Amino acid sequence: MMLIDLRKEGRTAAVHFYGCGLRCAYCMHRMQERKEHSVEQVMGFLVNPKMEEVYLGGGEPTLQKKELMDLLTRIERMGKRVTLKTNGGDPDLLAHALPFVNRIVLEIKCPLDEVECYAKLTGMDQGCTERYLTALRQTLEVLKGKEVRIWVRAIPNHTTVDRMGRIGEQVHGVAGEATLVQFLSKPENDAPFEDIGSPSPSEGEMVLMARKLLEFVPRVKVLGKDFRLEFSSPKRTA
Repeated sequence: MMLIDLRKEGRTAAVHFYGCGLRCAYCMHRMQERKEHSVEQVMGFLVNPKMEEVYLGGGEPTLQKKELMDLLTRIERMGKRVTLKTNGGDPDLLAHALPFVNRIVLEIKCPLDEVECYAKLTGMDQGCTERYLTALRQTLEVLKGKEVRIWVRAIPNHTTVDRMGRIGEQVHGVAGEATLVQFLSKPENDAPFEDIGSPSPSEGEMVLMARKLLEFVPRVKVLGKDFRLEFSSPKRTA
């Protein structure tokens, strides 16, 4: 397996996969060193009974299909809760993985009908972007009825209140919660992009976006450099 690293965070073991099909210029993960691990080595790391949950992220775990499925089936036998973070680019694999996963974290960057916005942020040409967005829409269909959190990196000039509302409409009925993360609030995750060199948008702007998203998603977390907020609303009906 190609990994970035293995970490223990409280009662959660985190496996960060190397590699991603997207080419986001601001993503630090694509710049990190690749490390080779066998599935047996990873399982040895996870065997600690104090580790009750396993987070699989990266990078993009679904690129390493065989290794990911092998890992998931072995973790299931250990009885640990699994969270899988993905960009949603492989709905077929996700359909096979769901029986072994307790929660999916799905990264969304823009409204799914904005090809230009997605192309700008992912660094892909229009054709690749359109194919990816088709797959992402299929992923949302696959995830209906599952425990799903959407994850949005708020990037100034690209993530706006209007766009957040449209994202909310598109994930309504699928996502039970959302996490909105301030760009550059964690330097280990983000690199400066365009003319943005410090954590932004502001806390106030983040709250406005969160409240718009809350119209469609029952729970929203807002994470920033010096703040952490949570909002909830009564469950909406379609």
